[in-house]
Amino acid sequence: MNNVVLARFHNAKRKEDLIGKNIKELYPSVESTEWYPAYLEVLRTGKP
Repeated sequence: MNNVVLARFHNAKRKEDLIGKNIKELYPSVESTEWYPAYLEVLRTGKP
């Protein structure tokens, strides 16, 4: 996790604030984004 990732989640200041959280907790509107299907594919396959 890098600073670009942290910048996307305004309620997280450190990577420790993100670890163990559900993406929907951190980004409630994530399902309406264009990258959400790709995110699900990474979770399904384990491949970036």
